[in-house]
Amino acid sequence: MAVTPKSLALNDQITGTTNAATDTLYTANNGTAQIDAFTAINTTGGAVDISIYILPAGVAATAADPVIVSVPANSQVIIADLIGHKIPKGGAIEAFAGTTNVLRVIASGVEFT
Repeated sequence: MAVTPKSLALNDQITGTTNAATDTLYTANNGTAQIDAFTAINTTGGAVDISIYILPAGVAATAADPVIVSVPANSQVIIADLIGHKIPKGGAIEAFAGTTNVLRVIASGVEFT
């Protein structure tokens, strides 16, 4: 089994604003992936909630429970609750925010192939 470091999301801007319109940040196409770091960055003057989903293949965000974090104004938050979570092969990390185009996400991890 090979272990490959991966950028799971590289400064991705969140545009989706509902669980029916999430942004796909990463899809585990090559094998199972594990999150090692996950940071949300707020570029606006007010706090904004982000909802993050770790989904198996074929499961919509509307059918799953998210990790919800409030990101304070003009700051960044390490989302420790996601560290160590595994994304199954074919699964994805998806997210939406309370306001469009003000949050960015940086995430890294490894893929097991």
